[in-house]
Amino acid sequence: MLTHPIRLEDVIRPVADDLRTVEELVRKSFETPHPFLVEIISHVSRLSGKKLRPLLVLLAGRAAGKVTEKHHKLGLAIELVHTATLIHDDMLDRSELRRKMQTVNARWGVDAAILLGDYLFSEAFRVSTTIDGAELAGELAEITNSISVGELRQTMSKFRLDLTEEEYLDIIRRKTALLYAAACYYGARYGGDPERAESYRIFGEKVGMAFQIVDDLLDILGTESEMGKTLGTDLALGKLTLPLIHLLGTAPQDTRSRLVESLKPPVEETERIRIVEAASESGSIAYARTFARRLVDEAKAELDFLPAGDARDSLFAVADFCIARRI
Repeated sequence: MLTHPIRLEDVIRPVADDLRTVEELVRKSFETPHPFLVEIISHVSRLSGKKLRPLLVLLAGRAAGKVTEKHHKLGLAIELVHTATLIHDDMLDRSELRRKMQTVNARWGVDAAILLGDYLFSEAFRVSTTIDGAELAGELAEITNSISVGELRQTMSKFRLDLTEEEYLDIIRRKTALLYAAACYYGARYGGDPERAESYRIFGEKVGMAFQIVDDLLDILGTESEMGKTLGTDLALGKLTLPLIHLLGTAPQDTRSRLVESLKPPVEETERIRIVEAASESGSIAYARTFARRLVDEAKAELDFLPAGDARDSLFAVADFCIARRI
């Protein structure tokens, strides 16, 4: 149990200068020679968040040995992929707000959101070819393919009340965790510890899965004023997440029958509130929290070999931060 809030400014300190370099590369990548793109690209540049994935690239590099120019470019490429997925996610979820600003789809429409996401994906691939030739570009292509498969699987599973925990975990591994895994794996590999890069990859994957579980909890427990983005979309769109899967799998038959009726589309706000209350009272919310905590503990165990120091402390603090967001 965390006894004090995690401040990202403290976590960043070991790689603060390097993160500023990545942020400058991101800023430059959003400069465009196309006048018609200036406004929309400028808007998207303000939608990016805490740069957790580039931060993991840098911290893994620091823990493995050293941070180089490859890490800066890798941080940029991964951030571009992440930003593209956010734009597409907002479109799929019909979200209107992100970071207290209009989403691309809300302001410019679905067509612009699709094409801008594609533009950022292609820029990420271009950057990746300047780092490690075709290998890294191929890896990022595999990841974006897996992200698409995860999103498609989730879309095809809407309102499927028999979705299993294993299926859900595979979805979030694909759509979220693989990018975290790549950040840590290549961070360590380029940092000088290719022999143990697989341990970093597992660390990143588990942290990414924990992050998504908490994100799914926030979607039903948070408030839009706190989070600055559209919430409640998972239930409204029929996406089953871990607390609801657990609730449906453990509730008595009469309770489950009522839940099934409540989950028939469209899911109204009054029904959503009742579902959340049932998940809380049954222990399903606590189950999801505990699951995320266990993933983080397992992630840290993968890097037990790291000596005490700023890099290890910051890597573990990022893992804790991913589940310490208000739930």
